[in-house]
Amino acid sequence: GMPGWTKFLNDLISMGRREGSLDDGEAAKAQEYLAQNRLEDAADVLVSAMSEASCQTKVQSAFRASGQPAPVVEYILNLADGLIITTNYDRLIENAWERTLERQGIRNGVEKLLPVEPEDIRLALSGDVYAVLKLHGDVERRSTVVLTKKRYDEVYENAEFQKFLERFFVTHRPLFVGCSMTEDRILRVMRSVGATGYALLAANSRAQREETMARLRGVVRVIWLAHEDVPPGGDIHDLIIPVLRWLEVRRKIGHVIWDVDTALRAQWRAKMRQYYDSGQFREALEWIKEKWAQWASWELAVEFLRFADMAGDPSAWDFYINEICASLPAERTTVIEHAVNYYSGRLHGQAGRWLSAMALHAANSPKLPPSDAYQVLSRFEEAQLRFRVEDFEEAQRVLEDLYYLLIGTDGERRKFVDILKFLGTIQVLDTIYDAPGRDGVWVDGRNANGAAARRYAADALAMATDYSDGQAWAWTVSAFADEADRMYDEADEKYRRALQVTHDRADCRASTRFHILLYHSAFLRRTGRLEDALHVFEEAAGAMLAPRRAPDDFKLAEQRYLLADARGDTAAAREATAAIVAYGQDAADMYGTTRIERRLREFRKKHVTAP
Repeated sequence: GMPGWTKFLNDLISMGRREGSLDDGEAAKAQEYLAQNRLEDAADVLVSAMSEASCQTKVQSAFRASGQPAPVVEYILNLADGLIITTNYDRLIENAWERTLERQGIRNGVEKLLPVEPEDIRLALSGDVYAVLKLHGDVERRSTVVLTKKRYDEVYENAEFQKFLERFFVTHRPLFVGCSMTEDRILRVMRSVGATGYALLAANSRAQREETMARLRGVVRVIWLAHEDVPPGGDIHDLIIPVLRWLEVRRKIGHVIWDVDTALRAQWRAKMRQYYDSGQFREALEWIKEKWAQWASWELAVEFLRFADMAGDPSAWDFYINEICASLPAERTTVIEHAVNYYSGRLHGQAGRWLSAMALHAANSPKLPPSDAYQVLSRFEEAQLRFRVEDFEEAQRVLEDLYYLLIGTDGERRKFVDILKFLGTIQVLDTIYDAPGRDGVWVDGRNANGAAARRYAADALAMATDYSDGQAWAWTVSAFADEADRMYDEADEKYRRALQVTHDRADCRASTRFHILLYHSAFLRRTGRLEDALHVFEEAAGAMLAPRRAPDDFKLAEQRYLLADARGDTAAAREATAAIVAYGQDAADMYGTTRIERRLREFRKKHVTAP
């Protein structure tokens, strides 16, 4: 029995004219806006003429519930996991939900949340409460009622609420019920993140249906309810209920996959946390295998992949392929799909299958905003892999995307430091990338830019206060910049500081020390300090860890050749030449890197004679 938003504004016009608070010109202007479907502008005219307090009072009169909600509300509740979002002022949903929960023995009530309250947004995202998020205010809290364009802007342009909406539409596939779908603000957010949803709508004419479909195309798929199908004596609700009932049943038997970031089941969430906190990654894998028949789900499959990644045992991947995939339905949520791609890519990378690893990570993008953590993680993994196989142009493109995606975010500091490290290095590739058989193809054809590299290094160092690898690499990139600007003494000091971090900090990775030693050796060779370069090179070779990977062996062989050639050591140069050909071919075959293939081909022409 409550009015829709358009009818309510029409009622306001009538009341304003009766009360004398709205003159003919104002009423005509409001009617004109309503005819153009400019509802916010119509509300502005009415509030300006009648006062916001007066209009809020009329909202309370029109939208206070006095009876039981229509039966359709019960079916909506049956589809809710813990959060319902509404633009309605009334309390029909939450009152009905509280009664339903009480019948189930749950007496905690239903939270009534507002989009402008940071704590309310946190609760809405947590999934820990039953809640109704009331976008346009609550009828019992008159000051919260959103009527005017200014108030709409306060809600929808609030930064925290914008983040919430983006995350919500990324991780959920919404079903709109009882909405006219004329709210452009919601549709704009959905379009901006590439989200899709469904809506139950009724159309009075073919023209209205076609207009609605054109406006919603690519964002909302409409389930049309036809007025001619309404039974005698019934109304449109009689058509909605069978649809909702069908969804409820199909969902219970697992054939409707709602696109949600499902929380881990409480029964094994604590066990996973226990294994993680104690570092018992292999034990976690065995526990999941043992419990698989009982808890089989895509969420547990992601946990298995996560622990396999942390255990550093790519062979655990075989269990997932042979057992988990075969036992689960093909349907999975977008977030689950991205998680599987991310961890699968990590495991392929550990096993040396970098080409397939890059393909898996690339499959996660570009689809969602940063609220999908797996997409950001995959983008970064892809950038690192492309950098290591010397696909510098593509690595730069991905890194710059990530840079602008994450700038200003606090939760990704370490990742941001690593992005700055790579971007700084790319600025001076013309200086430090001195492998034999240089192919002349650089990053966008640019020359070394020491000033830009130094800025990236300074930003990285400022952010890496608790990140030892980041500190070491920030000093190294600063050394690259100094060498590019021919500030050799300063560069040598920066390398010393970088290596001191790798020596003093136990949490610094061995691979970081290996690569920095290799870069330092190359710097010393380029500046003519050949004996010092040889000493540092031998230290780098000794620091290389198993399992050895072809690109690292290839780089080591290249630097060995360059150093031997500079020292006039023919025997060592010949030995290094054979290693370059062998490791280079392995790297090119395994990782599909056209740059290495091209450089190897040129190196063979120049240094390897036919028998």
